[in-house]
Amino acid sequence: MFEHNYNWQSTLVRRLFSCGVDRRVFEASYERLSEDEQIRLERVAKRVWLSLKLRYETAFYASPFAHPDEGYFLTRVELPSIEIYLLCTCLDILAGRSAYKDFGSWLKTQANVTNINLDDVVRLFAQYQAEYGVSRNLRNLFATLPASTKDWLVDNVAIRPWDQPLATRTRDSDVLVKRLHTYFYEIWRNAFTHSGVSRQATRAEDIREYLEGDDWWVTPVSGTMFVLDKDKPTQEWNFSYRQGLDEATILRVIIHSVVLKKLGIEPTPELIAANIRNYSRLNSLYAFINEVNSNATMLKAWSRVDERGMDTLRSFFTYVGIPLLNSEATKLMIDRYNSDNGLESGLRQMTSQYLHEVQTINSAISDFNKSNPPSKTNPSEHWQIVKGFVEERTRTPPYLSIVDWLSRVEMTNLWLVVRDPCYT
Repeated sequence: MFEHNYNWQSTLVRRLFSCGVDRRVFEASYERLSEDEQIRLERVAKRVWLSLKLRYETAFYASPFAHPDEGYFLTRVELPSIEIYLLCTCLDILAGRSAYKDFGSWLKTQANVTNINLDDVVRLFAQYQAEYGVSRNLRNLFATLPASTKDWLVDNVAIRPWDQPLATRTRDSDVLVKRLHTYFYEIWRNAFTHSGVSRQATRAEDIREYLEGDDWWVTPVSGTMFVLDKDKPTQEWNFSYRQGLDEATILRVIIHSVVLKKLGIEPTPELIAANIRNYSRLNSLYAFINEVNSNATMLKAWSRVDERGMDTLRSFFTYVGIPLLNSEATKLMIDRYNSDNGLESGLRQMTSQYLHEVQTINSAISDFNKSNPPSKTNPSEHWQIVKGFVEERTRTPPYLSIVDWLSRVEMTNLWLVVRDPCYT
């Protein structure tokens, strides 16, 4: 069956969910599923894939007439809300039946449903809800998460009354997953779907496993709280998690565990950790590619800084100083390459070379800014000094290399790792 469905959708299932699992074991488990269950996992994989595309590869045209707040709400509210919503629907799919029937269609398949009274209708609808009701099935999905997943959630996630310190977070995994179900489906999904409410969500800049000494984030950063129990509307709660995580990543951990469970593969702590490392590497790869692009764009602007239309950049150079190039994502990526892999060993050397060239440029910028602080008395004269420095640097090998970096074959090869950072 796996060979029959060997298309990009079935390979997507493997790339997204088999990190750390022997390929033969994963494929054998996939083959044992019914065709309907395989299709279900393909649909979940496509939606997780879409959520990652929205997170990392979405770009928009900049409208000159946009309100200043539009960019904030787009990137900080609406897109993160859509990402979380899509991931919630993945759990909807996993919790439901592979083929959905509305109540009327289901009723026609039941025996002895003629001449029924109101009590019979209520009984039959309860039976229908037990088979096709999303809410009940979702509660059961959370309640029956594998023990290792619940343990991970207890160690990394907290939902507690806002006025209680983090030290009081529950160690009862069953209580926590019940709260998580309420949080993601009543606070997030249902409000987004039925009321058009988009909550602010924070995306982790660096996705990673828990490190000793890491602090906790309380989300949203704005301090907005929520009511978890409708019977206690005055009791407000906060959602917290370890640094290196965010709501979307937590949902991906849950989805990953449920998929492995359906495949009959135990989501051990080692597999959960491997999955997080997979997302960590993916996040770092995109950050590095974006950093290379950003630095190249900045340096290309150096060669045009004296042209018309570059007044803002020219003023910044004159009155503030020349900004340094970015290098944090590059440093992180160097640490996250798999040096045992031939391709990545070469990419690591390439990235180290890139870091050296960025540091060479930054060293020159720092020395120049220190020796030539912005002048408030004679900005025109100071600009000429800045202009001379910029023109001189645009002829140096590090400058030319950084500007040309995106065209290198190695940068193209990075996309092979982005496509499948776990080499599944």
